[in-house]
Amino acid sequence: MKSRTAKYGFINAKLRAGIEKLFTKQFFLSLLNADSIDQLIEMLRNTPYREASEIYSSTGSLDDFERRVYSEGVYTIKGILRHVSDDVAHIVRALLLKYEIENIKYALRRLSYLVRSAGSLFEKGFIENGIYLNEEMVHRINWQELIQSESIDEMIRTLKNTPYQEILNVQLAETTEMKSTFDLEVALDRYYYSSLLTAIRELEPFDREIASRIIGIRIDIENIRTLIRIKRYYRDVVSDPGKVFIRGGSRITDKIFVSGLESDVFPGPMAESKQASVYFLDTEKHVDISRTPPSTLELLEVTIRKIFIREARKPLSGYPFTIGVILAFIFLKIEEIENLMAVTYAKAYSMDEVKVKAIFS
Repeated sequence: MKSRTAKYGFINAKLRAGIEKLFTKQFFLSLLNADSIDQLIEMLRNTPYREASEIYSSTGSLDDFERRVYSEGVYTIKGILRHVSDDVAHIVRALLLKYEIENIKYALRRLSYLVRSAGSLFEKGFIENGIYLNEEMVHRINWQELIQSESIDEMIRTLKNTPYQEILNVQLAETTEMKSTFDLEVALDRYYYSSLLTAIRELEPFDREIASRIIGIRIDIENIRTLIRIKRYYRDVVSDPGKVFIRGGSRITDKIFVSGLESDVFPGPMAESKQASVYFLDTEKHVDISRTPPSTLELLEVTIRKIFIREARKPLSGYPFTIGVILAFIFLKIEEIENLMAVTYAKAYSMDEVKVKAIFS
């Protein structure tokens, strides 16, 4: 068996150097202070997002720019896979599933939008602004064919020989009236986190404890997001909270989740729980989500994301030869990508920069 130094020495040294190159708060603020979107793009030319900046300069398409920026997350994870042992590769590969799932969600929302006017499946569905990544990830999927599907059956056929085919089939078989993409999206998220937890169990005990803590907080955040969506849009859709709750979180249990779901305010009883209160220390405790402006919920999400990033960074100051450095780098890179797009949107669409600056406060 390899020593921990042999197992993690090279990749951790490489990733720590990468962490030093991640964008600083000051650089993000300088991007936000750019005079125009063109100047912001120009400031990215000497960064890892050079190709994205060149694509925008060539096409003028923000969608093409965004696709290339988000692809950087896929390339980062695939690059790490080349330098890790099999047990670590399982959890790193599982993280790639998130990008596949986001592609499938985008396809579902697009299909929902296309057919709702005819009163067909997903008649209460919606489509959000977004993009899909035409990259090979974990499973062989023709993404362009999937996105262009004109029926749910066509989508399922395109997902043949992947776990997603069964997930969609099972979910559709369990309901007599599918009014939105919500149930399907939650089922996909549950599969993603189940895959992560399965991969964690294959790690050595020391690594398992670190990975469980980081992923556990990530699961808590996903459950909070799900709860907000239910209370804001789907109160009449969810009859069994157990089917939408994701197990494996660090602080939010199924009982805490249900108490939050049954409360008239948010986070309400969740903020009173000793376990979950850490997520809501700096937020309003009695919010009526159905009447709350989206901007307020966005700030809540920013607060929770900061807690997660703080936890993800902790392994960087501890014993170096663990999976913690790998997970820290991946999540910090994903956070950098999300923040870069937030700043880019703010500049491109003259959005309220105060809300964006809250990300970096």
